[in-house]
Amino acid sequence: MTTPKQHLGPLSQSGRSISEAALTEIHRLENELEPIDIAGYHRKHRQSILPKFPPKVQVALMREYLQVAGPERSWPDGAGPGKHCSWAKANARLWRRDVQLTKAKIQIAFSEHEIRLKAQHCASTCSRLTMCCRSLPEAYAACSQYATDQEIAAPRPRTSAISTESALSRLLCEFWWRRQLRMTFARLAEAGLRDLGFVSKQTGIYASDETVNRRTEQKKRQRQMLEGLMAINDLGEAFSLAEIADSSNSNPKIRRCEMMARVAGIEQYAQANGLSADLYTLTAPSRFHAFLSSGRPNSNYREQNPRDAQKWLTKNWARIRAKLARDRIDIFGVRIAEPHHDGTTHWHLLIFSKPNDRPNVQRIIRGYMLQDAPDEAGAQKHRVNVTPIDYRRGSATAYIAKYVSKNIDGVGVGQDLEAENSASCSDNAIRVEAWASTWSIRQFQFFGTPPIGPWRELRRVREAVKTELERFRRAADQGQWSDYIREMGGACRRMADYPVRLWRRLRDQPGYYGDPPRHETIGVCFGGVEMRTRDRDWTIAPFAPLEFCQ
Repeated sequence: MTTPKQHLGPLSQSGRSISEAALTEIHRLENELEPIDIAGYHRKHRQSILPKFPPKVQVALMREYLQVAGPERSWPDGAGPGKHCSWAKANARLWRRDVQLTKAKIQIAFSEHEIRLKAQHCASTCSRLTMCCRSLPEAYAACSQYATDQEIAAPRPRTSAISTESALSRLLCEFWWRRQLRMTFARLAEAGLRDLGFVSKQTGIYASDETVNRRTEQKKRQRQMLEGLMAINDLGEAFSLAEIADSSNSNPKIRRCEMMARVAGIEQYAQANGLSADLYTLTAPSRFHAFLSSGRPNSNYREQNPRDAQKWLTKNWARIRAKLARDRIDIFGVRIAEPHHDGTTHWHLLIFSKPNDRPNVQRIIRGYMLQDAPDEAGAQKHRVNVTPIDYRRGSATAYIAKYVSKNIDGVGVGQDLEAENSASCSDNAIRVEAWASTWSIRQFQFFGTPPIGPWRELRRVREAVKTELERFRRAADQGQWSDYIREMGGACRRMADYPVRLWRRLRDQPGYYGDPPRHETIGVCFGGVEMRTRDRDWTIAPFAPLEFCQ
């Protein structure tokens, strides 16, 4: 039997201990079957299937095999080998699991080496297909069909963004195939493991252990890449990309601080204008939930993954916003998407509105959220939960702070109450990040407030300016989001109506795949006033020792 390292590659210390425990359990289960399976026929069948998968998956398959085979694990009296015996049923179940997991690409998804080999093969296959075609559209059609056969979404030519030639260039690029295979196969594998029970309180909360290990290794590779590159400006100044990333929103600490500053700012603005606040929790119908909190499979589950639940919530939220707009009810606030214990997406929304509009907002949200499967068990109670915020007892920022921190780095939250093993939110934040990355789910979104882009650009300017932009720059520099909202004309405006916008220009060079030149941000503008916030030209180069250090 192969070792865990052959399946999972390098692992963290916690991942390695889990794999060793799983390997020990596999040997124990095999020893339990050894005296009964004298001929060894069934062991050969198991060993032709089990080593394909990660150790924890092997353990689960072995336990299911023992359960199906039954306590006696023998032929019926006088029947001899046949399709109705317990051994045959166990072998058939194992074969079906093999088909399911193979379809989920588990053998490839968690191995970076296999992903790279697959990407190289796909790119070379597209190159050969191109050589057999007589025209560019014919070559694109052939390669696009090949990508579809590999369960990869082919790039679609668009007049303004992607031409047919640049779309074909992507299909011929090994690095493009790597990115697509990592994303698509990771989702397929996670969906397969989730359906088999590897994502729950009892097995792996929020995301499977294999997915968490894969994401951890991916972040290590990304960090090594950033440390190996440097950015050089036109003055000759050089900085490591890792240092630049640590001083940007890529740093969880900076990201959390900015989020909390914005939440506190919208609350201050709401209180100054006499608005009320409510905290909503929106949950998807039962068919999206794979497992119950007890660990038992949900009989209503219809193989809907977390991304499907996110789309369902997004669609209903769009309908709710449209209805509120038709009724001329203004709301603003923040939305946070996070996983249930089995990975199913649910939302927390902090909504500010006029006190007179409060009952109508609740009625509209509840009405739209309960149009789908309103009579299923628990729908009326759990689909929409509303907690009114009483400013005399606590601030809205305090209510939402734990959800913000839990979904970034878990600092200051303490124990994760949804977990069974008394793990802290700081530890489980790694699993939440792996969940959001795998399913490409946007965790945070503000609505009804000014865009964040101009705010971030204004914060790059450290000294006062002698233009009308100074009042916006001062509010951003002091971190006063409430003052910034007032200077921008208030909340609940159309994006096109906010006075300060990003100042952008067309790039000089086309994209990597020959795409048309795109716009890049160079500053902000207010009416006819323009202010550059990025006055240096940067190039990326491999990290090399400085001359005086050689």
